[in-house]
Formats: sequence, structure tokens, C-alpha cells
Amino acid sequence: MNLMKAIKWIDFLLIVLVAGCIPYRSAWEGDRNQFVGKKLDPVLILEEGSYGAKYGSYFFNYHVERRFYKVISEGEFMRYFIIYGGPCRYSILLDKGNVMVSWRYETDKRGRCTVH
Repeated sequence: MNLMKAIKWIDFLLIVLVAGCIPYRSAWEGDRNQFVGKKLDPVLILEEGSYGAKYGSYFFNYHVERRFYKVISEGEFMRYFIIYGGPCRYSILLDKGNVMVSWRYETDKRGRCTVH
């Protein structure tokens, strides 16, 4: 009987832990979504204590070197590729006035893109 109680307790803990991880990815996506339609300076994104200090660590994880690993032109737009941490990669698209048009994942491992 004690074994059954222990198994139920472990099941309960696993459900709570898994459920606790779900909002973190949603929050991570919301962090990026809040900048769509806002003017951003790509140079300030890279500077320590700029957007990171004002808004938190929205563009880079605290343990990652702040740099764009690739920048490409898409017509009148510029796409900046960012490593948030580990396998989590994404890009932001800025128009010629540096207004963020959109962002997208650049990785298949989206589950690793979470707020820490």
C-alpha cells in the first residue's frame, strides 16, 4: 500500500513539474512579441546594460556572448540572427527605420527557448 502512495505522489510531482514548464516558453515568446512594432537600435541590443538593463534579458540570455551570429538583407529589411542560449536560436526582422517587423525561431528545439 505504501508503494502505491509513493507512485501516486511521484506522478503528482511529475505533472506539477511539467505543467510548471509550459508558461515559461509562452513567456519567452511574449518577451519577443512585445517589441514588434517598436523601434530598436541593433547596436544597443548588443551593449551590456542597454535593453537588457531596461527590459531584462529579452534578447540574450545572461550567459551568452552578445553578438549577432549572422545579419542578412531581405529587400528593404535586415534580419539579425541571435543565439539566446544553448540550442535556442531566433531572428528579428527590422525595417529600414529599425522598427521590429517580426521575429521567428531559427531552431527546431523550441522547447529549450524558455525564460530562466
